[in-house]
Amino acid sequence: MMEKVYGVDIIFIRNLGGCDYSVECIGRHGSNIKLNFSQVESVEFNLKAPVEISHAYCQLSDKAPRVWNLKFAIPQNARIIYSGKIVIEFM
Repeated sequence: MMEKVYGVDIIFIRNLGGCDYSVECIGRHGSNIKLNFSQVESVEFNLKAPVEISHAYCQLSDKAPRVWNLKFAIPQNARIIYSGKIVIEFM
């Protein structure tokens, strides 16, 4: 599965419990895309172009991070790919 998102200002990645995750992309003009995934092995970020992050936050728990928030200085285009792991690739 692959989803392309354009003009993303903020990405929220949440652990919904166990191996279930949601990825929410919020765009500059209030456009939202929320994707839910099950049986996720890992989350990976690939950068094909330089990305300037203005703010990053990670809330930890006993076993795995619960929430990752990334806010970008400039809106980014990305592809979200799922094949057992979530790969967020910035273009």
